[in-house]
Amino acid sequence: MYRFFFLALVGLLGFTLQMGCKEPKLQECPMCPAGTTCNVDRGLCEESVLASFDEDVIPGRAVRIALDGERVAVASIDPQSNSLLVGVVTPSTREFHVLQRFARIEGKRLAMASSDALVAVAWLEETGIYQVAMRRRGAANHSWRAALVRNPTEAEAPPLYEGSEEFALSIDEQGGIHLAFQDRRLRTLRYMNRTDESADWVVETIDDGFAQVGPAVCSRERRQSVRLGVGVEPDIKVRGNEMYVAYHDADCGDLRLARRVENQWIVSVVDTGGIDIDAMRLHERGVAGRFPSLAFDSKGRIGLAYQDVSRGRVLFTSARDGIFNMQEVDPGIERDESSQLQKQLVGAFTRLAFDEFDIPRVVYMNATSTHLRSAHRLQDSNGQ
Repeated sequence: MYRFFFLALVGLLGFTLQMGCKEPKLQECPMCPAGTTCNVDRGLCEESVLASFDEDVIPGRAVRIALDGERVAVASIDPQSNSLLVGVVTPSTREFHVLQRFARIEGKRLAMASSDALVAVAWLEETGIYQVAMRRRGAANHSWRAALVRNPTEAEAPPLYEGSEEFALSIDEQGGIHLAFQDRRLRTLRYMNRTDESADWVVETIDDGFAQVGPAVCSRERRQSVRLGVGVEPDIKVRGNEMYVAYHDADCGDLRLARRVENQWIVSVVDTGGIDIDAMRLHERGVAGRFPSLAFDSKGRIGLAYQDVSRGRVLFTSARDGIFNMQEVDPGIERDESSQLQKQLVGAFTRLAFDEFDIPRVVYMNATSTHLRSAHRLQDSNGQ
């Protein structure tokens, strides 16, 4: 098993004044086409050339990893040079290149995924358009190709969406690219996919927050009052011909799961926080479903791990016969040096995986102590 250490580096970039002289003003660029990047000194789009990045320390802001055969593919941001770095790592070697340079990187996030054939990384351009770069799995690290997530006919027309920093990426077995994201303008959860590099992108709405009804759904008045939207922190997974997206409903404070079957999306409210599902005011209703992570066991059963914000704990739920069974992974209570019970806020950046024995394993952060934690179930409580 490989072990990889993520180095955290946070840089603050700005203009400086020297002896009363101002730095030259950065120039705005038009929306640069795929394969080009903005030269902020000239205000022009120039062809992207993958440059080798040979520093001793690899910056680790917004780091993402994906499997790449015997290697691990890595994407991260270097805040010092405003650059997106892509690399491949083995226990004994590493190789990194600069894939993209940004005019601004404040709030920049990345998404990364791999399949048996492809490795891909996605990011949001300053114009609100996503860009996806791909290379063949196992190929040289300098062979990335970038593509804007829009259709050629949109070049002179307003885009069909406005991207946000809330997005996730997945690749199916046929090499199709799938992107789930919160539309910044509409505050809805949307979905885009492309079957191959010659096909157009298809845009759909997964959840606008108003289509669901039932006792677990919060009121329209509450949603219109809070106005944070659905689709926060999405996690998207492909299994066969089906698509799943887990996400946080920031208006209602709920965990939701969307399933795409026969070109239709079915949305379920998985966890409302359990305090008062009929309450309209934010402080009267529990907040659950932050940092959702979904995975499948060998039998195709879905599992979800996430943070219960109201109680500062980590939960795991799995679906059997259409019913979600909640289990507490970590209540966040531990003894201090004086043997006193102390409450910790746990569950940030939760990630779930099933091992070869179908045992769920969860990795997450203790926000109180800023420690990384892991947990696994000792046995299946249902004996399966």
